[in-house]
Amino acid sequence: GLLAVAADWYWEIDAAFRFTHVSEHADGSSGLRTSDRLGRTPWEIDDFGLDAQAMDAHRADLESHQPFANLLLMRSNAQGDAHWYTVSGRPRFDERGRFLGYWGVGRDISAEKQSELARVATEARYRELFAAALEGDRVVAVPTIVDPRRAMEERPELFPVGGLDEQSPHTEDEIY
Repeated sequence: GLLAVAADWYWEIDAAFRFTHVSEHADGSSGLRTSDRLGRTPWEIDDFGLDAQAMDAHRADLESHQPFANLLLMRSNAQGDAHWYTVSGRPRFDERGRFLGYWGVGRDISAEKQSELARVATEARYRELFAAALEGDRVVAVPTIVDPRRAMEERPELFPVGGLDEQSPHTEDEIY
């Protein structure tokens, strides 16, 4: 149904924060096998996907019965490849306001995260190239290979009658 469109898996934990139900399209599609979670709290699960500080903050949110959204988890598969997931959850209460636990959903966002990381890496490379091209207040051309034929055709006035000379006083910037 609609839940399958919005999430890759559904989960529930009880008032003691132990997983009681996990529904995935395929066991392990969340990066963890269902059997590794049932009856355990998030902080009892190896490779849950949070570092110690983030797990402490998440535990504090759970214990104070706060809803959470898009908590980012990073897990590695058996080959060591990184996979990213987001989980969101809401506390459940009975009609008298007694805390019953949480229910929530998770999504595999690995493809989006890998695209984001590639974009960030590309932007960093462009910033490095641009920074390397700047010296003080003037822009210095990034070294290029001079095509002598193209240079002579486009700027013949810069070359002696005999053609391109090793001793030419002109720089690549002046040529192109």
